[in-house]
Amino acid sequence: MRRLPRAALASLFSSGDLVIANDAATLPASLAGVHSTSGEPFEVRLAGWVIPRDPTRFDAIAFGAGNHRTRTEDRPPPPLLSTGDRLGLGTLDAVVEHLFDPPRLFRLRFLADRATVLAGLVQSGRPI
Repeated sequence: MRRLPRAALASLFSSGDLVIANDAATLPASLAGVHSTSGEPFEVRLAGWVIPRDPTRFDAIAFGAGNHRTRTEDRPPPPLLSTGDRLGLGTLDAVVEHLFDPPRLFRLRFLADRATVLAGLVQSGRPI
């Protein structure tokens, strides 16, 4: 490992190399979900750790039905979330801990231990 200025990034690649950049400002975890109360499908994007290195709690953003490839403006609103709602997110279950303003921004807690959550994110999470 070595430290380089950003301008030197291109010098690290050869012809034919593929570079993938995440410009969505979210972790590489888009999770297809079902809102347990309404049964509505939706997408959750994990936006940030609540406590660094603790993968059981995240601030997240809810999107209506669709996926990360659907333009945000073409998607319906997410289901109405309430504190305490259960969410099925791929192979993981979570609960809404706190709603922010706007309410599509919320805090969730996965209902599993660290190892299970990490495995579930690898299995069910999709890069954005």
